[in-house]
Amino acid sequence: MSRQGPVIELGMGPDELPPVTVRALTEAWDTATRAGHAGLAGPPLGVRFQPADGDQIHVLLADPDLRCWSRALAREVRLDTPRGMSLCLRLIGLIGLLAEEARLADFFRPGRGGAPWFHPALLQSAARLPLGRDGGFDRERFLASLPPLSG
Repeated sequence: MSRQGPVIELGMGPDELPPVTVRALTEAWDTATRAGHAGLAGPPLGVRFQPADGDQIHVLLADPDLRCWSRALAREVRLDTPRGMSLCLRLIGLIGLLAEEARLADFFRPGRGGAPWFHPALLQSAARLPLGRDGGFDRERFLASLPPLSG
């Protein structure tokens, strides 16, 4: 893990982080969106998880977008708490799935001059499903949690 930026230490694994509320997740989305539009920059953020099994897990948020979003969230919530880190990783995971998974196209519409639209089930899944040991969502479990949409 790079020491070029701050390192947060949490005494649990990413898979032990708590769920968050849908409201907190949508507010985090709005915060990250505003930060992206403002061009907010920040240093890489390292996270060292220390789960009960003793095997440390390291996550490095080094991509410019991840640095922007995590810095913006750090202004709103404490990322050195389980809730704050859970919110950050869930937001990053949701954005990643939306960017990479074509099957989610009907569950999200970007905002045009306004707020984006999210299918409620998408937000519920992102807020409630457990994170994996890598700090991300299990893609297949996430997709399986969503209802079929008739189109």
